Amino acid sequence: MHSLRGSLIWRYVAIYVAASMAVPYAVVGFPANAGAQPQPVVRTVTCIVLPLLDPTGLDTEVLSEKATDAMALALEDSREFVVTSKRDLERELGNLGMTTPLSVEEQVRLAKRLDVEKVLTGRVTALAVDGRTGECAVRLQVRVLDTATVEYLQGTEVAIRTKVVPGWTGDESQVINEALRQAAETVTMQMLGGRITTGYVTSVNDVGVAIINVGAGDGVLAGTEMVLMRPTYQKDLDVMTTVKVGTVAVGKVASDMCYARPVAGGRAKVGDRAYALYKPPVRLALARRSKGISKAATLVAALGLVFALVEVGSGEHVGGAPEGVCANLYQQSPGDEAVIRIHVPNQWVPLTEQIHGWLFFRKEGTPSLALSPENLVGVVDESRLPGNVWDDYPESVADLQITYAFIYYNEEGEQEDGDVDIVYNHPPLEEGSTYYYRVRRVTEPQYPAGSGAPITAQQVGTQQQVFVEPSIDVDPYDALSEGSAPTNPVTYFNPTILQSPDDGAQNQSTTSITFTWDGARGANEYLLQVFPDDDPDCLRNAVHQSPVMRQGTAGTMHWTIDANFTANSRFYWRVGARRSGEAEPVNGFGNQTGWLFSSTRSFRTAVAPPPPPGTSSASGQAGVTVRRGFFTLPRYEHE
Repeated sequence: MHSLRGSLIWRYVAIYVAASMAVPYAVVGFPANAGAQPQPVVRTVTCIVLPLLDPTGLDTEVLSEKATDAMALALEDSREFVVTSKRDLERELGNLGMTTPLSVEEQVRLAKRLDVEKVLTGRVTALAVDGRTGECAVRLQVRVLDTATVEYLQGTEVAIRTKVVPGWTGDESQVINEALRQAAETVTMQMLGGRITTGYVTSVNDVGVAIINVGAGDGVLAGTEMVLMRPTYQKDLDVMTTVKVGTVAVGKVASDMCYARPVAGGRAKVGDRAYALYKPPVRLALARRSKGISKAATLVAALGLVFALVEVGSGEHVGGAPEGVCANLYQQSPGDEAVIRIHVPNQWVPLTEQIHGWLFFRKEGTPSLALSPENLVGVVDESRLPGNVWDDYPESVADLQITYAFIYYNEEGEQEDGDVDIVYNHPPLEEGSTYYYRVRRVTEPQYPAGSGAPITAQQVGTQQQVFVEPSIDVDPYDALSEGSAPTNPVTYFNPTILQSPDDGAQNQSTTSITFTWDGARGANEYLLQVFPDDDPDCLRNAVHQSPVMRQGTAGTMHWTIDANFTANSRFYWRVGARRSGEAEPVNGFGNQTGWLFSSTRSFRTAVAPPPPPGTSSASGQAGVTVRRGFFTLPRYEHE
């Protein structure tokens, strides 16, 4: 998908050759005075646009078709994609006996049949038309599967709103078409603008950390994950192929290089190709801070000497405690590792200029949480928290350091240098443990310098996993606000692990299916859900669902659903977990609240119900009967 642009000399050589070949046809094809202009050489990428899903509950078929067509046209108009025609796509889907949505394996198989490099999938997650003004709001999510690496290397999520339509008569079709067109063009522009150059491993140290020749200048950020592909010669076929080696996570980033540690798979070698993986918008902010990134930022202090005394209505004093802080478990998508998300409501006061950082303190088992260095687990050097939240991730990180330096006036009106020096560690989150949090701000001193004196922040992390003696040194004392009240308790646990049926299992019973999974350490309530073939993202109501099951200890669980499952049909299932009496977990995908969900598996029922033993035909009963499940541990009670 990257543009290949020739040098100036070869560009003119190409123009000369092209012009020479075109002369015999000039009378027919071009005016006599047509001037030739050099054009950049662009490498086009072949791709498929699969029908975009529509979980909005509107006219699914029509909206899906419109969104898909808009996406295909936007890609074609960019002149960097060649999109397979709808007719060819539908023909091959029929030949292969496939129906959308497709699994990754099915996408790769289809791409090989059509000889394309990329497969684009997506969904319209929201669409609404203002009945008064004709404005149309739409949100579109897409991602692109690279068939060579069998990984999603590109993707984005956009939300747009069209302009007011003067004299609008209520014709929604036209404004919806325009909104989808704008959304598709924005998606294309963001994907092309956000491409990260393919890197190469230039060296590997003794512990497997690889140096890759792409960095911040190429769009690489700390926390970026990359898949490594290795060129390999297949002697029997006499061809060069690439094989997947493993995955690495970027830590320290320079302008033209980065350091990446192994996450999964084999060890990196010099010459391996590194492709950045697409991840949802929520990033691992902790990883960016913890892997040796050096950052210097200048934050301009507000004019005036008495910002610390400003109050608006019932707002907060600059040195007062943050209010309304709360916490809950959060996962970006079903099956993703959980984080504990801390919410800090946005207040009118303090003003943005008065805040220069945020400190997060954590304590296990008790709300008696002192604002002491040993309890400090996170620092955000921003005036406003992104999204008014901070995510506490389970990784263990040692020896994190950050320094704020500024100029202020003391009570006698004399100018002095001030600073806040912080050294802290980030202990891991332990499954089954309950945590409380408090929040504190790095703020303007009571008498800040009024001549635009800068406040600077520098943060340094380390790759050594050796905890150091934490410390918080503050001069003057009022450069830190009061601490918030302790949050509600949150018990940390991860999603359940599904056991059976296997993902993609075939020939399942149409009358009775037993589902098995591992309980989560720290959760004590569970919910099994089964969804139909047209809802692979599990965004609508489940067609079959267990009651809430209670179990206070982890162990293997199973639950049997006796029902009339449609024969020869695909279903999706998952299990939610939560801790009773605590804030409900939140799943970012679809903004689903109430459960921390496992990954989703699919299964397909048999062509016809198998007959029960001793009978000659199946005798399924109407309705659904949910049967109690069992544990390897003591039985649970259910609601």
